[in-house]
Amino acid sequence: MIRFIRTIKQNNYFYLIQQFTITDFKLRYSHSVLGYLWSLLNPLLMFGVLYFIFSVFMRFGGIEHYQVYLLSGIMLYGFFNETTSSGMTSLFTKSSLLNKVNFPRIIIPLSSTLTNTITILLNMVILSIFIAFSGVNVNYSAFFSVLILFELIIFSLGVSLFLSAFYLKFRDLQHIWGVLLQLGFWATPIIYPIDIVPIKYHIIFKINPMARLIQNFRMVVIMGQVPGLRNIIYNIAMTFLIFFVGFIIFQKRQKYFAEWL
Repeated sequence: MIRFIRTIKQNNYFYLIQQFTITDFKLRYSHSVLGYLWSLLNPLLMFGVLYFIFSVFMRFGGIEHYQVYLLSGIMLYGFFNETTSSGMTSLFTKSSLLNKVNFPRIIIPLSSTLTNTITILLNMVILSIFIAFSGVNVNYSAFFSVLILFELIIFSLGVSLFLSAFYLKFRDLQHIWGVLLQLGFWATPIIYPIDIVPIKYHIIFKINPMARLIQNFRMVVIMGQVPGLRNIIYNIAMTFLIFFVGFIIFQKRQKYFAEWL
């Protein structure tokens, strides 16, 4: 990892990362009428549908500040969904460059993650507006949301590296991952509160990294509480463990990328 950072600095690959990131963001909405507004409308439209269903028909609206509770979960999980899905196929999308230009291959999934980071930052602006009008009593604990977002970005990048390292050879992975993301959505307390789930199943949330990140985000933003030290250390360790596993696997398999294309 340290060697990679040194390589980036010595060869001035920061410009290449910047260009990949900006270009990907522009191309994503280049042929749509609303353009960049879709990066804001997608989570809001999903929020509108789910809020109507689960606050009117299924009565989850009893959760304090349910609008912010639901929207924050949708935005954070949506980032993970979009980042890992686009990161997984990023090498294939830019396959024309892999055999023609010499640069660290990890730049491609990294740029894909940064592209989605722009989207989540824009979404946080919308979420802040919701918070301002929802009556949430925001205090100093909200500053910890920056740490949680950083953990989410690193965690998503690690998963993206892992997936992209295998996708070129196993194209079925895209469909398998799509199913797993759907299962993960319902196995994460995005719509519902953990309290309605029997205690014997709470182990699912404890071992689910996205559940922990989303719950911690809500804790510092909505509840105004700071996670315990053990909680913080565990999440940081988990985040970087997954990142380094993805990084190592990517580095070991990248010599086969050109062959698999």
